[in-house]
Amino acid sequence: MIHSSFAYIEGLIEKLVVIWPWEASRTEGLPLGALIKKIEKRLPKELAQELAWLNKHVYVFAKHHYNLEKEREAQFSLEHYFELDEAIAIYYLVRVLGMELENLSGKPVDVFLEGWTLPDWREEQ
Repeated sequence: MIHSSFAYIEGLIEKLVVIWPWEASRTEGLPLGALIKKIEKRLPKELAQELAWLNKHVYVFAKHHYNLEKEREAQFSLEHYFELDEAIAIYYLVRVLGMELENLSGKPVDVFLEGWTLPDWREEQ
């Protein structure tokens, strides 16, 4: 849930770079921290700081600490993994920040998000 929430933010930032073509560099495949660095000067200071903080203290942490079996075998405490209520809270935080990014696009949300559809998993079966 946390990884998907932040993937949404990564996608929004990539779309904003296309909408605000201030750099000629490619953004596809860049990690969230690098994407935030690329657009931080174009964002309200508080929004840029919140995104950078969440990336560093939540997303990177969630993305790189995932091998539960190995940690159980080594008898390490699993306290650093997120509980469901924490993941839900993070989802809402990220969604609010995402809505701020959507509003910065200057386009209506449905137009800004045009072309973003989830694959229908039923078709694959």
